[in-house]
Amino acid sequence: MIRSIVRWSAAHPKIVLGAAAVFVVGAAAFSSALKFDALPDITSNQVNVLTGAPGLTPEEVERRVARPIESVLGGLPGLEQHRSVSRYGICSVTAVFEDGVDPYRARQLVQERLNTLVGVHAIDADHIRAAKCLGATRRDLLFDVIIPGALPQIFTGLQIAMGAAWFSLAAGEMIAAQYGLGFLIMDAYNLIQYPTIVIAMGTLGLMGFISSAVIRQTGDRLMRWRLEATGSAR
Repeated sequence: MIRSIVRWSAAHPKIVLGAAAVFVVGAAAFSSALKFDALPDITSNQVNVLTGAPGLTPEEVERRVARPIESVLGGLPGLEQHRSVSRYGICSVTAVFEDGVDPYRARQLVQERLNTLVGVHAIDADHIRAAKCLGATRRDLLFDVIIPGALPQIFTGLQIAMGAAWFSLAAGEMIAAQYGLGFLIMDAYNLIQYPTIVIAMGTLGLMGFISSAVIRQTGDRLMRWRLEATGSAR
């Protein structure tokens, strides 16, 4: 069979050269889109949460730190699994996401959940006991004590998440978009149009400031009681 292929190739050199040229052009086109890395990253798409708990044994760290974090991370969009490792005074919780989930989006989701958890745990236990003494039901505790008490941390997480969202949007537009502020900045950079770069960056910063201000103003309205208690109400 090999001899027949060699004889046919020798008898039809133009066809062989044409096919070889097509393969070379195709290989060059595909290779230009390949991502080469001397040390490829074979780890999964994951977010690590490292916490310190000085003075606690591994059992106490697992019960008081790792389990609450794992519980609050459960149900995140695109989450495949989560696991934790507890040692003396330290804990590591790993949330593994699907490969299609954007890493910045995954960090944003974890940040929002952690801020909510911190906000709930920051509520003074005396407030809950006082509400129970006044006859508050579980629904009253949720809507009148827990949610208002967690709002400061929740809105802090929203502001951080908004910044991460603008960053991810601009980066994505720079890499693989045909429109948007990120694409405009990259296109102006390639064309050496520095005034356009400055204007686009200024617009991006202004939009980020406005969106953050909207979140901040909304939080101030919903947490009017907190501003009055701290004496910072306007």
